[in-house]
Amino acid sequence: MKDHITELKQTIATMTTNMSEVLSYDKRLTEIENALRSRPVTEPQVAMSANTTDHSAQHYTTAQSSREGSGSNKDTKKVLLIGDSNLKYVNTRGLQDTIVMTRPGRRLKDISQELDTTDLQSYSHVHVVVHAGTNDITERDDEHDIANIGKEAKRLCTIVKDKHPRVKLALSGIWADRALPAAKVDPANAALRRVADERRVLYVDNEGSFQYRNGQLDESLYDRDRLHISRRRGASRLVSTINEVVPILPTQQDTATRTDSRRTTMPLLRGVRTRDTSLQTWRPYTMQVM
Repeated sequence: MKDHITELKQTIATMTTNMSEVLSYDKRLTEIENALRSRPVTEPQVAMSANTTDHSAQHYTTAQSSREGSGSNKDTKKVLLIGDSNLKYVNTRGLQDTIVMTRPGRRLKDISQELDTTDLQSYSHVHVVVHAGTNDITERDDEHDIANIGKEAKRLCTIVKDKHPRVKLALSGIWADRALPAAKVDPANAALRRVADERRVLYVDNEGSFQYRNGQLDESLYDRDRLHISRRRGASRLVSTINEVVPILPTQQDTATRTDSRRTTMPLLRGVRTRDTSLQTWRPYTMQVM
């Protein structure tokens, strides 16, 4: 019995010693944790050898170059179509690399002044198509109006060709409407065509596009006021006529390339039926309802 008691006392003493050691270790761990919390955290510096490739740096450089490249090509349009209110229904959707600037009520002189102060070199315009002249014709002096149209057309050609020699200019002829009879339109277009020939610029002949052979207006191509061309058929006819001289509609090759690129970049989901109208093939240009 005494031996058993002695053995228990030794066991208790050993346990007490062990507990003291455990408490000592716990106190030390607490001190170490507090020291680590108070110390500022720094990222370890990893030294790379000459053969080590820094992929993150390469990715940043590539991304930055990509952004700069996209920034330098903010505007990749190749055709600028600018003119009076008859362009108001020409929607750039469906056109190929074309900017449309509508200037209601403007005359040739006004368009010349705007182009004189426009830095076309900041864009990538290859062609500039100017449709103006209707507002230059008054009800008073026909001879003066025709002479003025010729003078302003020459001034327009000089401004564009002197400031932007690489740009190809096209003058777009006018057409008759309810307030503008063919008797006034014919000599105006003759003046525009003559300037185009003299200055070696392109000319878009719209004269016979909006009327029948007998000279009567094709009212299906006009708005209700019969002063402006209609949103759908009229604007479509104008775009088609311009496209014969300056390409502004996508070709079949452009259409096929665009469609193929969209198909390859869009994932296909098995078992899910989807309808993506962006993959539809191009159709003859028709104006979109705004």
